[in-house]
Amino acid sequence: MIVCIEGIDGAGKQTQAEMLRDHFKKTGKPAEIISFPDYNSEYGKAIDRYLHGSNKPEVKSLFLLYLADIANGADKIKDADSKGVAILDRYYFSTIAYQCSQGFDYGTAKLIAYRLNLPQADKVIYLDISPEDSLSRKKGMGANPDRHERDLKLLESVSGFYLQERLEKFPDGTRWLKVDAMQSKEVVHNAIVKEVDPVHRKFKR
Repeated sequence: MIVCIEGIDGAGKQTQAEMLRDHFKKTGKPAEIISFPDYNSEYGKAIDRYLHGSNKPEVKSLFLLYLADIANGADKIKDADSKGVAILDRYYFSTIAYQCSQGFDYGTAKLIAYRLNLPQADKVIYLDISPEDSLSRKKGMGANPDRHERDLKLLESVSGFYLQERLEKFPDGTRWLKVDAMQSKEVVHNAIVKEVDPVHRKFKR
């Protein structure tokens, strides 16, 4: 089973991915978190330089760079899926939302991602927070925000593209669940488990 956790910066994706992994492990089901970008890969290192540097490559190059990083991790997803549960902390939904917010054509982005024939998520969890709450959370963490995390207008646009993907059930009728991420992490986790567990029971491992 492949579960993807999406949302703008500060939504709590990593926390919920870890809690979901622990939930499955407690019940004896193998589960692995796979995060994108993968900052250990050469693609991920290039993305990190972009996020924390001053240079900004052309949006087409950025879109392809993010997708290349994801395609590079496709075998990890398939392997985790074959053993139990692959929990994705961001996926190509995020790439589409962020890069289209910077000028890449939405229709073209969906077509390219679709034609790459990447592993398809069985469930997409969208953690919903406002751009203002995103900035507030990041500020409260005391971390040095990257160029995406500190850009309010960008985050507003990203939220809009996520909404389009969710309403379209992109791709091929993918099941999305929207969760209010301003609730406590325990409440958010319980909502995710309630949605994911019945789907997982349909899979035979």
